[in-house]
Formats: sequence, C-alpha cells, structure tokens
Amino acid sequence: MNITLNKSNTSYNAQMIANALKGLHHINYWCLTPTFEVISTTSENPKLYELLLTSSNPEEILAHCEHNKNPLFLNAGFGLMWGACSERGSSGALKKIHIIGPVLDHHLNEKLMNGGVSEKILDILKPLPVVSVKQMLNTISTLDFGISGRMLEEEDIHFLSSHIIEHFSSKSGPTPEESSAFHRLYTLENALINMMISGKFEKRHAMDCILEILSLPSNSTFESARENAQIITTVAIRAGIKACLTPEHSYTIGRAYRNQIRQSTQISELSRLLFNMISDFSKEISRMKDGPKLSRPIQTCCDFISSHIEDNLTLAQLAENVGYAEYYLSQKFKKETGNTINNYLKEQRISYSKDLLAHTDLPIEDIAKRLHFCTRSYYSSEFHKLTGYSPAEYRREHKI
Repeated sequence: MNITLNKSNTSYNAQMIANALKGLHHINYWCLTPTFEVISTTSENPKLYELLLTSSNPEEILAHCEHNKNPLFLNAGFGLMWGACSERGSSGALKKIHIIGPVLDHHLNEKLMNGGVSEKILDILKPLPVVSVKQMLNTISTLDFGISGRMLEEEDIHFLSSHIIEHFSSKSGPTPEESSAFHRLYTLENALINMMISGKFEKRHAMDCILEILSLPSNSTFESARENAQIITTVAIRAGIKACLTPEHSYTIGRAYRNQIRQSTQISELSRLLFNMISDFSKEISRMKDGPKLSRPIQTCCDFISSHIEDNLTLAQLAENVGYAEYYLSQKFKKETGNTINNYLKEQRISYSKDLLAHTDLPIEDIAKRLHFCTRSYYSSEFHKLTGYSPAEYRREHKI
C-alpha cells in the first residue's frame, strides 16, 4: 500500500488505511468507542458487526486495549480472524478501538463449507476475503503504524482465541474428535513451554511433543503447520521473558528461529527448528536461574554474546554496547563471572557448536570457521578440553 500519512491526525491515517484495505483486499474496518459503539465503518453489511460481537469477546478486547498499547490478533475459530488496535488521547486513556476483519484463513476455509455451521451464518461467511495469518499480521501492524507511528514486529502483536464454533455450529458444539484435537494441542504446547521455563529439557519427550503437534488434524497442510510453529515461537518468546530473560535476549532467540521457520519447506525442518528453539530457551533460562547474579551491564554483555555468537566479536564492540571502557569491562566481567571475556566467549561458542554437531550435517571444518576458530585442529583441541570428546565423537553420540 502506498499511502501518505499525517503524523498529527491518527483518525485520518486509520481511515486512509481502511479505505485502501477495503479497495485492495476487501477487508472491512470499524472505528468504535470504548463501549463498542460504531463511530464509522467501511462495511455495508450490518450482520458483520453482529458477527464481531458474537464471535469475539468484546470484554476481553476492551480489557486488552485499556491496559496494553500493542495491537491484538483475534482467532475466533474455524479460520475466522479479526485485528484490533487502540487509539489513546493525550492523557493516555483509551479513546477509540480500531477493528479490521473478519477474514478467513484460507487453509481452514473448506472446513467452514463442510456443514460445520448453520446456513444462516454460512451466508455471512461465504463472501469474506481469504487472507493468510501472515498477511493479517502485516495488516494489523500497518494499521497500528498509522495510529501510533510505531514499527512493530509480529511477536509484538498479542494473540487472543475465542470460540466461534460454540456459537455458530449447526450441531451442539465441536465434535468429540475436534474437542479432543484442540485439547491435545493445548496440552502438548503447555508441555513444551513448561519444559522450557523449568530448565528440565528432556530431548526425547520434547521431540515426541513436537512431532505430535505437527501431525494433528489442524496441521493437515504444511502452511498451517508452519503458521502454528510461528505461534509457538511467539508464545515461547513471552514465556522466556516471564521466566527471567530480558526482552532483548528473548526476542533475539525467537526472531532467529522465526526467520528460519518462514523459510522452511518441510515438516522435518519445522520439527528440528522447534526442537532447537525450545532447547535454546531452556538452556538460557537455566543459565540465568542457576548462574551468579550479574549486574545489568554484565548481563547485557552476556546476552549480546549469546545473540551474536556467530559474529566475530571484539572487546571494543562489547564495551561500546554496554557503555564501558574496554579495560573497565574486562575487570568487571572477570570480577562478577570469575571468567575472562575471551574464555567466556570461547566456552559459549563451544556450547553453541554442540547444537550444530547434534542437529545439523555441517562439516566440522565449516563449524570451526563459522564460530571463528582459526583452524579445525584448534577447535577440536578446545572442544575436547571442555567436553572430553572430540567433535566427531560428540556428533556420533548425540546426533538426533
């Protein structure tokens, strides 16, 4: 969309974006008061407003918008999606709620047409535009930018699930098979997150959970499996922050995996990425909980090393990042951690290389170069000092 925005007039910006969405993608827009009264809309169908009130939970949307500035993604079941952004007055109080939708997620669209809802509701849903979750998240971000001027990442958008199926099913509710699948998905995701934040990472159990998640009926296509993997990534980022990680550290881990998930093309690749992500979060949370309590600058230095482990880091870069002189950082780091920066960096690279050995087929020489060891021989020697294995031995015993 090529739109000229007015920084001083958020309502104008929202309306301009809304008109563009309506023209390009047939996505409807509502501007509501905090009591959910319609101020303006691009929709010509009053039944869609009834659909919003029925398929969503207005109280939860209002509570979110009152207490959180970030936009909201609402999954109402059956692939029905909405987005909500808040607009605040000069005092910071909620002034308006901007809603876009509803749209249908294309990979669930056929299920809607297969007798799952009443004919009356089906007539409302049939004309709705089909938009992927990725496109919807981008659209919500665009609307929020017009209102707040902030450039947000996907993981900054909050997710809320409703249960349209309970309202609109032509039967009494979801089938036993659907209820069982929904409950199982929730149970498996919780098992992974609990494993992550407890620091008790069980490799086989984690892989079993991931493989079962990716084989559930809701992930019948690769696209749906990949989108669910993205949602798990978002949940993991927030769980990491809630556990003990700094937002920067948690977002850095999650974003790296989010980018790889976007580019993935096979279920086996998705399962490996999710496994590695939960493992990395678990290790970092354990390290933070079990390690010495560090001052914020030194913790920031450790987090920077962790999130830039494949970069050719220098003491000057680390010192600049925390605002210290190089000599002072070296002394303070040694005092708080009991380790020199060079040794700590080497240990972290060796630890990171364990994952590359266990979870990839990269040649050992390439791993050594990737982590800035001058030769394969030097890398092997340092790896053996810290682990008691040669890299080749470690790979044979730990390859997944």
